[in-house]
Amino acid sequence: GLKKWEDPIQLKGLIVHELSHAMDYIMRENDLIDTEYRAYAMQSMYQNVIPFIDDIISKQNTNKTKKVHKVKI
Repeated sequence: GLKKWEDPIQLKGLIVHELSHAMDYIMRENDLIDTEYRAYAMQSMYQNVIPFIDDIISKQNTNKTKKVHKVKI
């Protein structure tokens, strides 16, 4: 579903949203309540995921640029 998002900021917001659900699950399953742990874990998860998202966004932008430049007069 990543290709459906035109706005990179909106896409990254969705990633944070979904990571939050994952973190809630991890904390609930391990009886964790420390909000500082949650914050650092979310940060780490985001830092591990976002390079892949940036790569997808970069490739999409490159493909859009290529399409524009293929027009011949």
